[in-house]
Amino acid sequence: MNHTFQVGDMTIGGEQLFLIAGPCVIESEAHALKMAEAIAATARAKNLPYIFKASYDKANRTSIHSFRGPGLEEGLRILSKIGETVKDPKTAEALKPWYRQFCKRPTFNDDYLPTFNRPNVALVDTGGRGVERVTETGLVVNGVEYEVDCIIFATGFEVGTAWTRRAGYEVIGMDGVTLTDHWADGLRTYHGFSSHGFPNCFILGPSQNGMSVNLTSVLDDQAQHIGYIIKQVTNRGARYAHPTKKAEDEWVAEIKRLAVVAARFFSNCTPGYYNNEGHFEDGGEGLFGSGYAPGINAFNALMAKWREKGDLEGLELG
Repeated sequence: MNHTFQVGDMTIGGEQLFLIAGPCVIESEAHALKMAEAIAATARAKNLPYIFKASYDKANRTSIHSFRGPGLEEGLRILSKIGETVKDPKTAEALKPWYRQFCKRPTFNDDYLPTFNRPNVALVDTGGRGVERVTETGLVVNGVEYEVDCIIFATGFEVGTAWTRRAGYEVIGMDGVTLTDHWADGLRTYHGFSSHGFPNCFILGPSQNGMSVNLTSVLDDQAQHIGYIIKQVTNRGARYAHPTKKAEDEWVAEIKRLAVVAARFFSNCTPGYYNNEGHFEDGGEGLFGSGYAPGINAFNALMAKWREKGDLEGLELG
């Protein structure tokens, strides 16, 4: 066990963080719990949030974990819950998520874990490599073919790809420029809702704005903001509105400036659509890589101040 740490305070985006850096090798769940208790106690004494990074060798695979604040305790609670619920130790160990909370979309429910205690249920661990191939009679994983009668594909839905691809149509703006071309080198928006050269084209959903796991609430906030803009434009006798190039450039620059927090978080996550399948630092943004890093509450407060000013700053009307 290695308990050597470098401890210090750091300010990112106006938020003071308590940083703990390695080397720190976690050899077991019990060791992880002991380390978590020591880290939490020190951070609470300083009255600061904290980030915990560690490496864990599980089944000859090395992963990096990054926990922050309450997420550490919640993550370890989930690990303990899995061990308590799933009776077979090998299965329980394979189900434990050794990554920071919200590196993946939480999908647990009351019936999920107990399912693995049923005699007719077996977990096939792909080791993160996925299914090798599908044959006429079954699935091949780790060189072993498992014969099955029925395959249920739980592939979810397409996210993180080009917006125009998912919408099923192209958007053509002023001077014949397509939205795909405008976003060819990454998202370019103003507050995440519209882009320069695309008048009256308002887009809802995750982009360069604030996001939350409660998407219904997020879309409601976004719809009210866009509704405010439309009402203000019509009240002023204008027919359209779109961001100025200057406003768009400044917002993109602000997103990138704040992205240091998100980049550190997602680059330490296991591959998934949140971090462009592990290529977050190779120019890929992933689903949340280009979002407003301070979070949904800070973003909503910023939009509220923008509306209170009442001058539609950054928008060009015509």
